[in-house]
Amino acid sequence: MANIFDYAPFTVEAIRQRSDEDLYTMLNLGGDATVNKWISDELQRRHLIRIGEAIDNLTMATSSVRLGVDLLTASSTHIGKSTDGLIRETKTVGKEVGSLTTSSRKLENLTVRLNRLTVILIILTVVAIVAPILVEVWKVYHESSGSIQHGQQQPPDIQL
Repeated sequence: MANIFDYAPFTVEAIRQRSDEDLYTMLNLGGDATVNKWISDELQRRHLIRIGEAIDNLTMATSSVRLGVDLLTASSTHIGKSTDGLIRETKTVGKEVGSLTTSSRKLENLTVRLNRLTVILIILTVVAIVAPILVEVWKVYHESSGSIQHGQQQPPDIQL
């Protein structure tokens, strides 16, 4: 590559092949107005290319962020719907638990009632068994006391 101070074949193509550092040095040293204009234009062109690349990178990053935001929005919407469904189901479960509690109380009351009726049935069964025996004993006692008073013989003892 030629020395930066070598202004000999200065064309637009030659300027494009120089580094930014060389072009800034040449501009600072001064020189031909036309060559300085070409150098300024080349530096401006390179600057615009870098700005364009930065804009392209920013556009891609913005698109990526937009896609991420869209996915996050969709995910949030899905979570919101799931949460709404969960709230509905929780309310339903609450109602079912209330029904279950009511049924449980009714079942407890019926169990207490059944226990009372069972006790009454046992008492009635005992009475049903003992009553005929007592009636027979009363009859035997009554007949025997009546026959003794009238002078009759006593009937034989009944054993149960």
